[in-house]
Amino acid sequence: MAFIYEIVPEKDYAFFDSMHLRNPFGKGYFYVTKHSRWCADREKNAFLVPLGGGMYDTPYFIDLWINGEIVVMEVEQYGKRINGNVIVGWNVVDILIPSKVWSERKLIVSIIEEALMELHQNDFEDMLKPKVSCECRMKENKNDSCFVDQIRNLII
Repeated sequence: MAFIYEIVPEKDYAFFDSMHLRNPFGKGYFYVTKHSRWCADREKNAFLVPLGGGMYDTPYFIDLWINGEIVVMEVEQYGKRINGNVIVGWNVVDILIPSKVWSERKLIVSIIEEALMELHQNDFEDMLKPKVSCECRMKENKNDSCFVDQIRNLII
């Protein structure tokens, strides 16, 4: 099965909230709403969730929940004019991977690229191939998520 970009189905609301994705714009967690979207591959047990951002100099904040681990990303859009139309793509500029799955980072990056191909921001039909223009960083333990929150809050 491949990633599917969809509005989070109502039957998955409890699961979404149980992922405990950090709110990049404040304290606490990011909770599902009837407008929440994700890229889901249930066979891989992987869910890519856009958390917001992307305005002015703020990157997009996107998390990948995979088998109970959260990979934190900062992503920017890039674009090209092709045959008179602007086509956009995603450029991952920061990836923070938990130490528990650090040895699988190459696989995780390929899963990120696959999921980003399906993430159609603003419902663009055509997307450029996602780019990962950064080195992965390892999150040592669960307490490091506080450090990521501090960095995100400094950006705002």
